[in-house]
Amino acid sequence: MKKLGLTAVALMGVPAMADVVAYGSLAEVRHIAMPLEKPPDITPIQKAGSEINMGKVGTLNLGDGLTGQINRAIVAKDWQSLDGLLHTYQSSAEYDPILYQYALGAWHRSQFNHHRAIAVYRQMLADNPDFHYVRFDLALMLFEDKRYDEAKSELMAVKPLLNADMQALTERYLDQIDKRNKANTSFNVNYEKTDNVNNASPATQVRWQGKTWKKTAESLPQKATGVRYGFDIAKDKQLRANHYLTANAGIDGVHYWNKPEYDEQTATLGLGYKHQNVRGNVSVVPFLNHTWLDDKPYQYETGIKANINRRISSKLHVGAGVQYAKRYYDEKRLAERYDSDVRRVSASYRYVLTPSLMVFGGVDITDDDTKDKEVASVRHGINLGVLSEMDNGMGGRVSVRYAKRKFDAPEQLLYGFVRQDDEYYLQTALWYDNWQYKGFVPNLNINYRKIDSNMADLYSRDGVQSFVSVEKKF
Repeated sequence: MKKLGLTAVALMGVPAMADVVAYGSLAEVRHIAMPLEKPPDITPIQKAGSEINMGKVGTLNLGDGLTGQINRAIVAKDWQSLDGLLHTYQSSAEYDPILYQYALGAWHRSQFNHHRAIAVYRQMLADNPDFHYVRFDLALMLFEDKRYDEAKSELMAVKPLLNADMQALTERYLDQIDKRNKANTSFNVNYEKTDNVNNASPATQVRWQGKTWKKTAESLPQKATGVRYGFDIAKDKQLRANHYLTANAGIDGVHYWNKPEYDEQTATLGLGYKHQNVRGNVSVVPFLNHTWLDDKPYQYETGIKANINRRISSKLHVGAGVQYAKRYYDEKRLAERYDSDVRRVSASYRYVLTPSLMVFGGVDITDDDTKDKEVASVRHGINLGVLSEMDNGMGGRVSVRYAKRKFDAPEQLLYGFVRQDDEYYLQTALWYDNWQYKGFVPNLNINYRKIDSNMADLYSRDGVQSFVSVEKKF
């Protein structure tokens, strides 16, 4: 959100935020991480299975009968075969209701149907409270299903009853629960150097219908050097089972040493509801943003956003979001034209090709409905990217974005037709986790942006930006 200069005939008065909002949309994919949670790793039943099949003595039955086939299917994680075996097992002479319950719960867990799996295991433990390794499996399912308070309770209860190795594993899960219950904070800072801090077209003149207007020096691209920074904190507080209170706050901005009039800071605050489980999450969050420009109040937003993220398989995740905000400008002159209703819808996906390689992408529509329809616009965007994180700590990310932006009404002062822009973005980042100091990891970034406008002398521009940023998550 940066000021644009004025031409000699006062052609440019649009707040720069109208021209850079799409860049913020692309920034959303800059910090996509690999999914940290792997598909549920069903605990081998050499422990729990021995409890069920052998009364906690002897070895697991892996023979050729149905019981042995079911046990082998669970150990091998052959869930497709297990489904068929369980249907046959119900009517067989070998039928054992406890083994059936255990295998059925394991199968539901493999299908990410944790609600049913948990119910089956709880019933089994109600009838057989001394099945300690089954209780451990139940605790892991509760952990995977984001029911951390219940998982912690089960782990604390069963830990003294397990062998030494399993107690150590239990302690690691308890540590993970404590970490996930803490607030997540992140900090980033980078040196910034730009040849176009005011997002202006480099054309020195505006030509139209045989007439020429010369731009003022202030209306041409301005160079600036400074530092960009950001700090965010987020916390999900478990209310009950899969229900959470979610809160976030943050501040980000930029300070230019030689152009302090373009200094910008934005504070964000959100508080809402989230439901999350092993399959994904749904959230509804009211929010407030306030922006200062040159240390003066500039613009604020109040709104609400809703998001849904869903695990389709162990490799594919999809998401969708809607957002509505009322945007207000502090300066009366700007408010009369640019106060607006902003509506945004989006859809996204990420697909894990290998443990170290993921592709992602999405589409979005943003409707910025300002008071003055000449500067109101609708933007349709699409993005695609790839993210790689190697075992040796090397990582990289490349993303591209295209957006088509069309304004609602003809420009009246000069051109007399509707403005349309084609926007192109490329962002790249490279990092090496082993090059870090106390958790601060440097990232090499190279970004490119190009705007092709049918009002080229005023709005067309392009530029490359390269910088090193430093990021840390707490």
